[in-house]
Amino acid sequence: MRPEVNHRKKVYTTGEIARLCNVAPRTASKWVDCGRLKGYRIPVSRDRRVPRDCLIRFMKENGIALGPLEAGTEPVIMLAGVPDAVADRFAKADVAGWEVRRVADAFDLGVAAVGHAPDCVVLDASLGTVLCRTLAARLRVTAPACLIACLLADDDAGGGGHFDVELRGGDTAPLVAAIAALEAA
Repeated sequence: MRPEVNHRKKVYTTGEIARLCNVAPRTASKWVDCGRLKGYRIPVSRDRRVPRDCLIRFMKENGIALGPLEAGTEPVIMLAGVPDAVADRFAKADVAGWEVRRVADAFDLGVAAVGHAPDCVVLDASLGTVLCRTLAARLRVTAPACLIACLLADDDAGGGGHFDVELRGGDTAPLVAAIAALEAA
């Protein structure tokens, strides 16, 4: 079974293009080489890369269904282990254009993060301090641009620098401010 293509990437390899267009990888390479599909080569390896907008234009011009490229372009916030009352606050928070998804636990977060590349993850400290720190460290490797927040109880000592944003008492304002700063950058 082939791995799922991350449909929110900005640049695609010819192998990913082949899976999205349902053709052989060599066909995707030929499209780039002959100029039908606008892309570029990586200088040292000579691998080909195609920007997302060029791929979408090519697919539309050639009647190829966009499939997963068509939907899911909005940024994603994943809530892991967050209680219902707090999750409702996130859903109502002023984060226009961001999709909020909930996962039950660390395992579900891992599975979802691989398939959906979240832009922001909110971990509940009730999952366990060590587990939250481990998840944050792992997300830094697999999704370096991901904003990581931790929902802490008022009496928690803090994340020790493991999290980009620390939220206390279910207050979403610091996260909304961090997201606004991200969008402005």
